Amino acid sequence: MAHSLEAGVSQMIGVALSCQYATLRVEITYRGRAFDDTVVPPPSFDGSRDHGFGLFLMKQLMDKVEHGRREDGQSFIRLEKKLDERVER
Repeated sequence: MAHSLEAGVSQMIGVALSCQYATLRVEITYRGRAFDDTVVPPPSFDGSRDHGFGLFLMKQLMDKVEHGRREDGQSFIRLEKKLDERVER
């Protein structure tokens, strides 16, 4: 998300959390360019580059990662994680 915001410009972001049918969803909305993961190189684990780890970690830890632009013009990042239904609520 920080990659799509103008430098030096303060902006509000929206964060919505929901949990339904043992699926946790986090949606972050912001005004700025929609994130394009096709331009993010994979992380370099040999220390030669320090980019790409955020996307890598999101995709490893979450069951679903989506990003794009909503009809109202805001960009979004949506993360979903299936929870173990046996966990006490």
